[in-house]
Amino acid sequence: GNKTKSQTFTLSASVTKDIDTWTFSIVNTENKKVVYTKNESGALQPSINWDGKNSNGTFVDGVFSGTLTINYLNGTKVSTESPAFLCSSGSPKISAKIKPDFFSPDNDGKDDECIINLSVLSPSLPLESWKFEVFETQDPSAVQKERSNIPFWTISGKSQVTSEPILWDGKSNKQELVQSAMDYPFKFSVTDVEGQKAEVEGTIYVDVLVIVEDGRLKMQVPTIIFRADHADFVSKKDDPSQGLEQSIIDNNMRWLKRIATVLNKFKEYKVAIEGHANSITKTEAEENQNGSWGLAAKPLSKSRADFVKTQLVKFGVKEDRLLETKGMGGSKLVADNKDPNTRWKNRRVEFILDRGQTGN
Repeated sequence: GNKTKSQTFTLSASVTKDIDTWTFSIVNTENKKVVYTKNESGALQPSINWDGKNSNGTFVDGVFSGTLTINYLNGTKVSTESPAFLCSSGSPKISAKIKPDFFSPDNDGKDDECIINLSVLSPSLPLESWKFEVFETQDPSAVQKERSNIPFWTISGKSQVTSEPILWDGKSNKQELVQSAMDYPFKFSVTDVEGQKAEVEGTIYVDVLVIVEDGRLKMQVPTIIFRADHADFVSKKDDPSQGLEQSIIDNNMRWLKRIATVLNKFKEYKVAIEGHANSITKTEAEENQNGSWGLAAKPLSKSRADFVKTQLVKFGVKEDRLLETKGMGGSKLVADNKDPNTRWKNRRVEFILDRGQTGN
């Protein structure tokens, strides 16, 4: 309906003489509680404007009706009730809480499900609809990051928000698993029956995932960013034209330390490190020869895998556990290299874990 600052009630009676007292009340139709009362003696006033506040001067929300009761001098009592109407003091106040702090959907029995608790914090009008959206994560090499508006996973409903926790397995609506060591933005939004909207935003943090593929354990990490055509983390301070922003270098080191910690939980496993690139032309020449696209993809990705190996040793992984390093170039793409929103996923480092011959 049309939104107004106050609700007007027209008061009338078939018999207007000999009124002793009359009472007008605003009643919450859901819980039958009286939120506003006016008691008067004598003649009935023609109308009452209610500003949406209770007797304590606080705005109230919900579905209400007005009740008029008249007591006559002869002892007769009559009562009538208005149609129900909606009252809202403003947009709903909502909350979205996420557990655990680092989501790890790799089926190891720990933090495999993201627990989402949605709630409406303050009294509000009935909801028309609600939606919880997780969006595609962004290319970690981008210096200026804007929140993506490309949906990754969505759940929605009508009327009231579910009171039960929502459990998410980390897969998109297309059954694609979240990327390891990445941040996924989310938005929880509601619209009430009067069209008033509210939304809150946040982030779901994904840990390093150890997944099973072809009978082997594997970590696939797209968050380690190198300089173009280089296998190092040189900063802009030392190379203004091609150096990395310090924030990217800091993020690289944060995830390499986390990878080292995870690998040290699997001490009985040997580790092979593979570097992967994002193929531009998907030709053999790009893989093995320097050209207009830059350095050859396979030897460059091999050098990057070697660099990662040296960093892991610095962070406490025993060198004799780190076996071969491979440069895969763009030979094993995991995303469409023609899609500018997702092709960055091809640029990654993979860690293949095989149970070694020593250690139990």
